[in-house]
Amino acid sequence: MKLHNQYEPSQSRRRKNTSVLESILSNTTKNKGIKTDITESRMKINMKPNLSCPLCSRKCISHSQLQNHLASHSNERPFSCPHCPKKFKLREALVAHVQIHNKNRPRYTCTFCSGVYVDLYYYRKHMKKMHK
Repeated sequence: MKLHNQYEPSQSRRRKNTSVLESILSNTTKNKGIKTDITESRMKINMKPNLSCPLCSRKCISHSQLQNHLASHSNERPFSCPHCPKKFKLREALVAHVQIHNKNRPRYTCTFCSGVYVDLYYYRKHMKKMHK
């Protein structure tokens, strides 16, 4: 059962967001030696970053990595949680957030201050920072 498919933005919203990103990508990747062959793209692990952000010069090794990074420069949050008013820049962030609303997910309660965490990572981070 794939729940994350139901949280994708509408076609018109996706088209609008990608058109801006595509124009930036097309301008930044011209004549930069982008590898488009499937066999070559599988060698990304051995590739050095060859795409750079036009706004901050951060280096990226793929179009998708650059697209995700470019979202950090935008104030637009097109992905809305269906359970609460939170909005996100990246679909991956929304998918991770929706897990918070899952009633069957285990919760981690701090024995010192009664803080409740749905992710073990953040519970441990809280314990180290607040109750060391």
